[in-house]
Amino acid sequence: MSIMTYQRLPAVVALVALFVAAAPLPSRAAEEPTSGGAPKVETTIAVKSDPATDARIRTRAQQLFATVDGLSEVVVNVSGGVVELSGVAASKAAHAQALQLVRRIENVVDVRDDVTQSRDLSERMSRMLDRLIEQITSFIQYLPLLIVAAVVLGVFWWLAQRIAANARFGRRFEGNPFLRDFARQFVRIAIIGVGLLLVLEILDASTLASSILGAAGVLGLAVGFALRDTVENYIASLLLSLRQPFDRNDLVTIEDMEGRVVRLTPRATILMTLDGNHLRIPNATVYKAVIVNYTRNPKRRFQFDVGVDTEQNLAVAQALAATTVVQMDGVLRDPPPSCTVQQLGDSNVVLRVFGWVDQREAEFLKVRSEAIRLVKGAFDRAGIVMPEPIYNVRFGQLPGTFGKVALSADSANTQHPDRASPLSPDTASTQAAEPAQAIDIAPRDELDDQIAADRRGGEEDLLQHKAPKE
Repeated sequence: MSIMTYQRLPAVVALVALFVAAAPLPSRAAEEPTSGGAPKVETTIAVKSDPATDARIRTRAQQLFATVDGLSEVVVNVSGGVVELSGVAASKAAHAQALQLVRRIENVVDVRDDVTQSRDLSERMSRMLDRLIEQITSFIQYLPLLIVAAVVLGVFWWLAQRIAANARFGRRFEGNPFLRDFARQFVRIAIIGVGLLLVLEILDASTLASSILGAAGVLGLAVGFALRDTVENYIASLLLSLRQPFDRNDLVTIEDMEGRVVRLTPRATILMTLDGNHLRIPNATVYKAVIVNYTRNPKRRFQFDVGVDTEQNLAVAQALAATTVVQMDGVLRDPPPSCTVQQLGDSNVVLRVFGWVDQREAEFLKVRSEAIRLVKGAFDRAGIVMPEPIYNVRFGQLPGTFGKVALSADSANTQHPDRASPLSPDTASTQAAEPAQAIDIAPRDELDDQIAADRRGGEEDLLQHKAPKE
């Protein structure tokens, strides 16, 4: 998802909320099922009924029908509280209204409906034209308010565009284009929203404004749940662009995923692994993860283990290892290299050698490789034995065998005097002389060109050198 999609997300949510709130709600009458188009009124049936009561019911019904358009031809007859309707109603709505009015009259026991609806074409066309003329007249009377509302909305729209395009945004967020675009979009939507509220007040639609705000809240909650991952990535991208935990080309480890930083997009952080593969990590994961940045501090310590024979002078071996490392190119004198006794094994003693590298001057892995090679060569020339593990294998006597046979490394050497012992100090004299410098340790590797070529693709990058760093 591109950054433009993220920028338009608030505007799309606001427009959807407006349409949802503007949709007409079903009326209460529409929700109540009725028979004959009118609600049924429960009344108590009187024990006695007289003609005077029936006459009053008939008179009242005729009065009501005279005030309602389309019911002038409906005939009313009453007998014993039972109203019988006949004649012609102008429309289905008028028919339903007639039934509803009669049932609400006092002392009405029941209503018999024999009313038919008019099918006269000229009459229906006449009513339609009357309604159309009435609506046009109402619209013309309402037109000045609509013009004023449109002008007010246009002024606020123009004002929002001018303020959002102000150069102050560019100067204030010069180091973070992503945050600058977000601030401009937020200001634009806020100003237009104020204009919409004023327009609704002018049109006397304040109730609609309340409905819009309520619908926007509900819709925002629903969208938040539906697009939780997208919104979380968007917020994480914004926070990562404000205070960046890494820069381009930094070597980092993010949740056991290691690589060089290529770019930070509005959705994911792109790494290139040491094998040259692209690694996309969602920004929400990056923001919550533990990040190890090997490049932020240019000084980085390397270490490696070397085993020596248990009969060797450990102090001499330690001093020789440290001296060898400190004399090589790419290793810092401050802090100085060191060598410690790490572990006492079954057949050797493990020494651990430490050294520091300035990654701006030398490549870390290359310096470590050279240090291992030089220390090994120095031990060979000094006759310091680095033995391989020695195992004693004993074959026990089983019933019917020829007896016990014990075979050890010493007995094997006795049986084969022409095979040199791995513990023999003469082995060092046969080693070829190690060159002083075997490889170039300059701080450049094969990933630099690949990362540079990838960035030339033009994809957006939120990483800025001037942005604050964590």
